Amino acid sequence: MRVIDSHFHWYPKSVFEALCKRTEGFPRGERNPKNGGYNIWTSEGVKRGGAWAEWFDLDGLLAHQTAQGHEMDVVCSLGPFSAYFYEVSTAEGLASAQAWNDEMAWAQNKHAGHLWASGVVPLQDTKVAIDELERSVLKLGLIGVNIPGSIGKTGRIDAERAEE
Repeated sequence: MRVIDSHFHWYPKSVFEALCKRTEGFPRGERNPKNGGYNIWTSEGVKRGGAWAEWFDLDGLLAHQTAQGHEMDVVCSLGPFSAYFYEVSTAEGLASAQAWNDEMAWAQNKHAGHLWASGVVPLQDTKVAIDELERSVLKLGLIGVNIPGSIGKTGRIDAERAEE
C-alpha cells in the first residue's frame, strides 16, 4: 500500500540556527538542551513551541517511514512556524524565506518522486511575497507556498493591503 504523509515534519536546520543568532527583539530561537531541538519565542516573548532534533534529520525520518512497511511519500510543509517569516523586517523575512525555500527545493530534488515540498513567502510586502512565490514555484519547482491566517502580530491575511 502506498501512503502519503501530508503532516511530515522536516525542517532546514540552517533557518533555526539563524533564528538562534538573533540578539535583539523577538521572535528568537534557542537550542533545547533536553531534546537537541529548538525552542521558539514569539514577538511577545512567549514560548510558541519548538522543534525536536529528529525533525532536522531528513534521511533518518525517511528511513523510519520506510521501516514501517509501506511505500511512503511525503509532503513537507511548514506548520505553525510560518508566522516567523512575517514577524521580522521584510529584508530578514525574505532572506529567511529564501533560505527555507532553497533547502526545501534541495530536499525535493534529492528525493524526487518521493518528497514534495512547499515554501514560504514574507507577507509584510505584497510585491516581495509575489516575487518569492514565483521564484519558489517557477524557478525552484516547489509545489506551492504556505500562507498563514495572520501576518505578524496584528495583521490578517484578508487585510486590504494584501490585495495590492
